[in-house]
Amino acid sequence: MNTRTALVAALAAAFALSACSSNPETNRNIALGTAAIAAVGAGAYLLNKHDHKNNDSHDEVYRQGYDDARNGNGVHSNDQAYMDGYREGKQARHEAEPERYGRSVNVSDIEGMRASYGEQELRSRGFQNVSGGKSWNRGYASWWNDRANECVRVTTQDGRYEHVDVVAPGSCR
Repeated sequence: MNTRTALVAALAAAFALSACSSNPETNRNIALGTAAIAAVGAGAYLLNKHDHKNNDSHDEVYRQGYDDARNGNGVHSNDQAYMDGYREGKQARHEAEPERYGRSVNVSDIEGMRASYGEQELRSRGFQNVSGGKSWNRGYASWWNDRANECVRVTTQDGRYEHVDVVAPGSCR
């Protein structure tokens, strides 16, 4: 049932109930109460419909990231849902063919660290810095791990690792 149909049905019910009473004040209260309930119901329906649409969009973007990684394609978006899907897809690809891809290295715990500690952690996990640059308030660096055949892009702001993202291997070459 759509919102308009629900609203019309609620109003019709209010008028039907008001016809049962001879007191005008009671009729008005019944009509107002039913209209208020219908309005709340219509609002809840619209919110749920909006949330469902957002979930569908999130799922679609996540799935695209997952499929890109699973098929060995490069990263095509910076959207969080896409990157989450990409990480999961890459993990699935590595688990399916460990002899080909090596072992994926978890770097999610490095995000938020002071940059000096983050660099030490990346090196201890087999990464080497291959490139970097700066904008006016952020630093960017790419780190490569030969053993895992994995490239990580790090964004640094205010001396901390703001983002640590696994990206396509071509980003490090």
